[in-house]
Amino acid sequence: MWYNICRANSEAVCGPRPRIARPKCCCNNRFALIAAYTQRIPREPAINQEGRIAGMELNYVPIIWLALGIAFAVAEGLTVQLVSIWFAIGAAVTALVTALIDIPWPTQLLIFVIVAGVLLAATRPLAKKLLFVKKQSTNADSVIGQVGVVLQAIDNDLATGRVKVNGLDWSARSSNADAIAENTRVRVLAIDGVKLIVERCE
Repeated sequence: MWYNICRANSEAVCGPRPRIARPKCCCNNRFALIAAYTQRIPREPAINQEGRIAGMELNYVPIIWLALGIAFAVAEGLTVQLVSIWFAIGAAVTALVTALIDIPWPTQLLIFVIVAGVLLAATRPLAKKLLFVKKQSTNADSVIGQVGVVLQAIDNDLATGRVKVNGLDWSARSSNADAIAENTRVRVLAIDGVKLIVERCE
C-alpha cells in the first residue's frame, strides 16, 4: 500500500517512469545473428558477361595468341621446313606483349607480322642451305666424245671392262659387243647408268 502511494506521488511529481525496452525473443535474436554472420562470409566472385571477376578483368588475348603459336609449332613439327616456326615465335612474342600491356588488335597483328617476317627473312637463306641439298654436277655428260684407255679388257658377255677417261676410272662396255683388249684407246659414245659405252678408236 505504501509502495503504491509513493509510486503515485512520484509519478505525480516526476512524471511517469520511462519504460525500459525489453529484449525481444531469443529466436529473433538468433536469426539476426545468423543473418549478420552470413553477410560477413566471403562469397565466390561471380563472373559477369564482360569477363570480369571480383573487379579484375580476364584477358583472353594472350591465351589466343599462345594457342596460335602452339598451332604453328605443331605445323612446323609436321613439315620441318623452318617456316612455321617463325610464325610460332611471332605469336609467342605477341602473346607476351599483350599480357603486359593493353594494345588494339591492329597493333597486335603488326607486331606479329613484323617479328615473324624479320625472322623468316633473316633465316630463310640459312634454312635452305641446311634443308635442301644442292645438286652436285658430276659433269658426266662432258666425257661423251672423249678418248680414254682400257684398263681392264672389255667383254660384254662377261660383264667386265674398265676404262680411264680424263683421269677418272669408269666401268665400260663395248658398243658393238666386240671384246676390246687392255691399253686400247677407245672413244666414249654414251653413258648408260654408271657405265660408258665405248668403241675402239681407228
